[in-house]
Amino acid sequence: MMPEVDMCETILRTVEDRAGGKKVSEIRLRIGMLHEVSAASLRAAFSLVAAGTVADCARLDVVLVPAERRCRRCGQLAPDSSRCESCGWAGIGIDGGDDIVVESISLTP
Repeated sequence: MMPEVDMCETILRTVEDRAGGKKVSEIRLRIGMLHEVSAASLRAAFSLVAAGTVADCARLDVVLVPAERRCRRCGQLAPDSSRCESCGWAGIGIDGGDDIVVESISLTP
């Protein structure tokens, strides 16, 4: 759970900066699946690092974002293939799936 704790410490700093000292009730987080973490492990790690902060007991809503395989020539999605089905190009790349974004926070009134 160490990678999750490190991620959550960074996420907490972002949340604290945005909250401006106000109590946080909910955080919506988008995280790419290439990070290979589960929503449950992130929630557990976040509850540890957020204890005693403005985000203590805040609900963490985790949205896992998949990576996409895309042709580098024509931009078409290339699911499960080493060649583009549209243009035949072998230059398939991975787009997305590696971001960590604090999408929103809700403050306690």
